[in-house]
Amino acid sequence: EGATTVGAVAEFLARAAVTSTRGGAPSKPGEPSPRSGAGYYGKQEELPSVYLDSLRNYFLSAISRKHRKQQSATLQRAVLIGQIAFLVFAVAMLAYAARMVAPPRPPEQAAVLTWLEENTPYHRIIQWHPPQPTADGTGVRMRVQYHYSTSRGKGIDTDRLFLIQQDRVVSVESDW
Repeated sequence: EGATTVGAVAEFLARAAVTSTRGGAPSKPGEPSPRSGAGYYGKQEELPSVYLDSLRNYFLSAISRKHRKQQSATLQRAVLIGQIAFLVFAVAMLAYAARMVAPPRPPEQAAVLTWLEENTPYHRIIQWHPPQPTADGTGVRMRVQYHYSTSRGKGIDTDRLFLIQQDRVVSVESDW
C-alpha cells in the first residue's frame, strides 16, 4: 500500500546492521569468518541477529507502547522498567541542572524561609529587601514582603521585619 511503518523501518535497519556487522561471511560451513578470528564458526553468526531482533522488539515496544499478544511478559516488564529508569534519570538530571544554575540562598533568607515554613501553611515571597546590621552588631534585620494564607484560606499580603541572629529568626515585627 506504499505506507512506511515503524516496524518496516526497524526491520530494514536491523537487516542492514546484521549485514554490515557480518562483513565477509564464511565461504563454507564450519570455516572461521575472516573478520572474527580463529574459533568463530558460521553457525554462531546467527547469534548477533538474535540479539538484534531482541533489541529491535524492545525498542519498538518502548516507542510504540503497544502491548502485543506475541510479546512475552518479560519483554513487557523490561520495556516498562526501561521507561521508568529513563524518566527517573531525566528528572534527576533536570534537578541536578537546576541546582547548578540556581544560586545558593544567603543564610538570612534561609532563616526567614525556615521561620515561614514553621509558622504559615502556605507562603509566597513577594520581595526580599537587603539585610541591615543591627545597631549593637549582634545580628541583622531583614525586611520581607510576602503573601500567606490563614488556616481558613484567607490570603494576606504582609510586610515584616525579621531580626536574625546566628542564622535563626529571633523576632518578627509587623508594625515598624
